[in-house]
Amino acid sequence: MMTSLKEAVEEYNIECNSDMAAIKVLEDQNFAIAIQTPLMKRISCGFDECGEILFIDASGNIDRFGCKVFMIYSNSCAGGLPIGTIILTSESTSVITEGLELWKKLLLPGALAGRSEKGPKLFMSDDSAAERSALNKVFPESTLLLCIFHILQAAWRYLWDSNHGVPLLHRQALYSLVKEMIYSKNSEELTNKFNAALQNNLAKKYPKFISYLNTLYNRKEQWALCFRKGLLTRGQNTNNISEAGMKIIKDVILERTKAYSPVQLFFFIVNELEAFYEMKLFDIAANRPPQYLKNKFNISKSEKDNLEYKQIDNTLIFEVKNKHKQTEYNVDLDLGICSCPQGNTGFPCKHQIVIALDLKMDLNLCLPTTEEIRKKIHIIASGNSDIKNGWYGSANDETKCVTNNVNENAHTSSITQTTENNKIQCIADSQDISQSYDQVMNDFNDAIEKMKSAFDSDKEYFLPSIKSFVNSFQNNVKTHASLSSAMQTFGKYSGINPNSKKPKLMGNKQIGTQPTARSRTTQIGGRKNLAAGRNPKWKRVSEHGYTQKLKSSHLPQIKRKPFNPEQFPSKTPKTPHSLSYCIETNKTLGATP
Repeated sequence: MMTSLKEAVEEYNIECNSDMAAIKVLEDQNFAIAIQTPLMKRISCGFDECGEILFIDASGNIDRFGCKVFMIYSNSCAGGLPIGTIILTSESTSVITEGLELWKKLLLPGALAGRSEKGPKLFMSDDSAAERSALNKVFPESTLLLCIFHILQAAWRYLWDSNHGVPLLHRQALYSLVKEMIYSKNSEELTNKFNAALQNNLAKKYPKFISYLNTLYNRKEQWALCFRKGLLTRGQNTNNISEAGMKIIKDVILERTKAYSPVQLFFFIVNELEAFYEMKLFDIAANRPPQYLKNKFNISKSEKDNLEYKQIDNTLIFEVKNKHKQTEYNVDLDLGICSCPQGNTGFPCKHQIVIALDLKMDLNLCLPTTEEIRKKIHIIASGNSDIKNGWYGSANDETKCVTNNVNENAHTSSITQTTENNKIQCIADSQDISQSYDQVMNDFNDAIEKMKSAFDSDKEYFLPSIKSFVNSFQNNVKTHASLSSAMQTFGKYSGINPNSKKPKLMGNKQIGTQPTARSRTTQIGGRKNLAAGRNPKWKRVSEHGYTQKLKSSHLPQIKRKPFNPEQFPSKTPKTPHSLSYCIETNKTLGATP
């Protein structure tokens, strides 16, 4: 297997004409493989967020040999993006260190916002001693932060451990002591919360819990939110970005199927994972983001109306006032930070969003709106900078076309005329316009004149429709593609709700499932009768034909127990994975899938 792995790495490097992967076999027969695909290299050099904070997470049970996969992610306007993958056979400190060293050597000089081998300013990880020790050895200049979700999760599991002797009724109260310490507003409040927890009458009953608090408090700089003020975490206090990335690998790339070998796992990462994130970046550049990114940084009209700002000394520093709350904050759009509690770590707060929308600027983590940023994302996704001018421009952008057969005076007079009329006419060679185009444009002008005459005949009736058309054109039609689509579908709407139309048949190309699998997912109950799926056992009476017919004409009486909300059901459902739900209902956490 080692020979096949080395051959796979060498073959991939030859194919890419560069060092994109590296492998090292240790003396104890453990190995480490570091991968940085061409897309990962472009991401690490193209997004400045890579030099601010990186997220690292590990997962096993991915292949049949039990290899561990470490994924390193960066935050961006497209969400989490991978900049490195490490495949290991062990989670010991020495093996993780070797893997990180290999990945460090693959970094380009301009990667991580120019920091390259120094590593990012911040690393976010879970509470793994071996992983954090390796990060500290390889990147000593980086600050290591702990995911607060894992701290709270570990505290709840500690309280549920029977070896610690905390009864059920006291677990929620003791858990709240840890949570209050994490969300302290400043270091003084944190110290007061810690001292109050030590003097708590309930906590004094459990010496092991007091010892747990002391151990946790000694590392307060790593998990307390009050110590993260001024750090460019961009509002990220958990490891959710890398957790979501691992879910993509398991669900989308591997489809919940273990890889046959580390060699196959290697090719899954360099091929399938690369293609997935490449398409994701293309969707962002083409203004087709997923729904969760569209709703991530929205601001309501009432919030926008309550804010007013002024620029300071022709810089990108602004003073923002809230007329309703009577508050005032300073915003630096160059650094992407605000003095408000939400934006002091670089998170796009409403104060930054309002100014960026008015000035038509792009924030670091918000969806791109300018052609320049969309071109940049396209280049990162494809590695090709040959993009036609105006490809990602708006359909409303003014176009300037000047031909060589027009002299300078005519050009100047043309610009003056278009400025007065607020229109820009394209000066082009008449030979480039075909006869068919002239004919179509004549027909188009006739159609416009007919529409205008209809508007003039009944202004009151058409005025709301005209306003709606103009508003839709200004807000929705931003590119040539959207303009072409709108023109091709003009007048084809029948007035019927599209959802009420009968969908087309899919044919026989669907992947089949077992009948028992369909019956398990069939919902039974509610006000309406569902005819699909297999009937449950309690419905299988003789009239359904599932059982032998009785000789007697009387149907059997089904004995049903009355519902008792205080009584546990005979078959308890699976334990949920929601931490907040488990705390609220005082239940244990489910096992990690």
